[in-house]
Amino acid sequence: MTSPNRRQLLLAGLSGTSLNAGASSPQQVIYPAPETPQDSRADDLVVLLRAALERTLPTHGPYRLAPATQFMTLTRVLRELRPNGLATVGWVSPVIQEYAQLLPIKVDTRRGLLGLRLLLIKGSRQAEFDRVRALADLRRFSLGQEVSWPDARMFEALGIKVVRSTHYRNMFRMLMADRFDAFPRGVNEAFDEQQAHVAELPDLTVDKSLLLHFPWPFHFVVGPHNTALAERLELGLKLLAADGSFDRHLWDFHGDAVRRAKLRERQLIWLGQGRPDGAQSKSDLEFWLREPPPKDVRPRSRNG
Repeated sequence: MTSPNRRQLLLAGLSGTSLNAGASSPQQVIYPAPETPQDSRADDLVVLLRAALERTLPTHGPYRLAPATQFMTLTRVLRELRPNGLATVGWVSPVIQEYAQLLPIKVDTRRGLLGLRLLLIKGSRQAEFDRVRALADLRRFSLGQEVSWPDARMFEALGIKVVRSTHYRNMFRMLMADRFDAFPRGVNEAFDEQQAHVAELPDLTVDKSLLLHFPWPFHFVVGPHNTALAERLELGLKLLAADGSFDRHLWDFHGDAVRRAKLRERQLIWLGQGRPDGAQSKSDLEFWLREPPPKDVRPRSRNG
């Protein structure tokens, strides 16, 4: 969980050409730009990109890592992954319709954490959410979603009313104006967003009682022509996983939010198909429900 000021310092240090670029031309790695200065949703992904690229310097050479020159919706980002587009890498869940036309790196960048959702709500309504025990109870509430987010369709398929907005930045005011009842956010997102907006919206609160759970892997993707970058990122991520750096990265970025969420004390509501006993889903849930490693033993470097 990163503050807006810390985020700016972090990303400033991440962009640019690798220091040991040598004489060869650096590989261009252009990722989606944040929507607003307070938008820290993808900080961890940018750092993970940098770590994978650094690990593959000996085999793949120098790189240039930078955000796109303008913010783009998810739909636009996927279009821009074409040759000579404004981005060379993005991140999506495999459920999107366009996934089959992309070249994915099939490593879950957040190890299932994005499928563990908390709710942003009006604090004055906490008692209503305390009474939710199952999906049937959740159906009494409407949920906010941005128009291009694929999880909106999942919620609707479960019989939950969804209210869509064309802009993520507007959704916090819409929640406070009772346009919808709750805004589902990943454990990795909820507290940062509440902190970023609470000065303007003092009743904006992270619900204290519920934990929604469904399979929601999140992959890096490139255009189908960009096999060189896909191979590089896959190798880099595998190297990070092999020596434990990937798991340390996850706890480094998300450990504070996991501790603060007190996941094991929440009412768990499974929203996936069947029972939550698929091998990947179960192992990911157990990973995040276990006791986080002590903060003082986590590496300070965010480069893996």
